[in-house]
Amino acid sequence: MAGVIDPEQAFNGFSHPAVITVAAVLVISSGLAVSGVIDRIAHIVVPPLKNVFFQISIMSSFSALLSAMMNNVAALAFLMPATIDSAKKVKRSPALLLMPLSFG
Repeated sequence: MAGVIDPEQAFNGFSHPAVITVAAVLVISSGLAVSGVIDRIAHIVVPPLKNVFFQISIMSSFSALLSAMMNNVAALAFLMPATIDSAKKVKRSPALLLMPLSFG
């Protein structure tokens, strides 16, 4: 019968290393955010600048630097909370900063 997946096949994708890596990174970044580590780094790395061009430039440069040393998903998960917080401080939509962050 076409289109029917047995239960074993339905959950095979969860054992792929990429899925496990993304899940672990999200847990670690959440822990860093709750502990306050992200806030300390955010004040240094992602300052709440009024000029969106400079804010994107600084943030993307740091993202690219982190991505050179670690997993891209981990770098993004690490900087996402700081970027969102920085955008809120200057009353800017986080969407303006998150896409350039992911490209960095």
